[in-house]
Amino acid sequence: SRIVASAPQAIVNQDSDAITMLGGVNARTSAGMTLHCDRLVYRRGGATLHGDGNVVITDPKGFRATGSSFDSDISLTHMRMQ
Repeated sequence: SRIVASAPQAIVNQDSDAITMLGGVNARTSAGMTLHCDRLVYRRGGATLHGDGNVVITDPKGFRATGSSFDSDISLTHMRMQ
């Protein structure tokens, strides 16, 4: 599964092998899951995502989960929301 994300600003940190997207992130997986949050950090080493701020995740059937932060794999299938 892959994920495509867009945001007004992105910061690449080569030391920590992470990409931080800021200013309102919109993302969609190849399986049809959508994600909206204020800030998203993608760590390439473990292929993990951490997002915070007004998190909304919607699956293809329309189920919505909301929270203040989440940790997940890049397919958004194994997730912990807070």
